[in-house]
Amino acid sequence: MVDEIRHATERADFARAAALWEEWSRELTTRVADGRRDDADWTRTTELYRWSKDVLVCARTELRDRLNTLHAAGAYGAQQLLGAASDLSEPRLRAPADAATPVQCTRDSCTLEP
Repeated sequence: MVDEIRHATERADFARAAALWEEWSRELTTRVADGRRDDADWTRTTELYRWSKDVLVCARTELRDRLNTLHAAGAYGAQQLLGAASDLSEPRLRAPADAATPVQCTRDSCTLEP
């Protein structure tokens, strides 16, 4: 069972790994209740727990980084964050150099306010 848990975790099949952990926990509980405690099983389980915890922390960190990148791409423009060679968004609007303030800019042009 321990090897199955490790294999599922390595494949990032975390739902399967969680189900196997629950099954393994029930089996260990039954063994202890029946007086069939095996120190080797406890040692393997402890090692697997520590290893699994490290794998899950790494996976969570990678997924959080991806999510943060997507949030930033939505807020600041995907081209810069995701490595596009040029910014494909619409050009920024600028007031004419000789315009007096205040200037009202719309999507297509800038005009002086009355």
